[in-house]
Amino acid sequence: IDASMTKYQLDALVAPTHAPAWKVDHLVGDNRKGGASTPAAVAGGPHITVPMGQVGHMPVGLSFFGGRWTDWPIMSLAYDYEQATQHFQPPDL
Repeated sequence: IDASMTKYQLDALVAPTHAPAWKVDHLVGDNRKGGASTPAAVAGGPHITVPMGQVGHMPVGLSFFGGRWTDWPIMSLAYDYEQATQHFQPPDL
C-alpha cells in the first residue's frame, strides 16, 4: 500500500467498509465473507470506519486507509468527514 500511495501521490484511500448490515440468520448464521479491514491489517497501515448513511434502515460505513505511520492524518480525515456529513444515527431499538 505504501509504495502505491507514494507513486500516485495519495494521502488516503477511501471506500465503503462493507455491504450494508444484514439480519442474522439464526439457522445458518452470518453470511460474512470478509471486510475492508484485512488489507490494512496485513499491510500495517491505519484504517478507520465512520458512518456513511443507511441503506434500507441498515447502517453502512465508509473506510479511510493510509500508509504506515499516517494514523493521525487518517483519523483527521475521518473526523472531518464525520463532522461535515453528520450521518450517525442512533439505533432504533
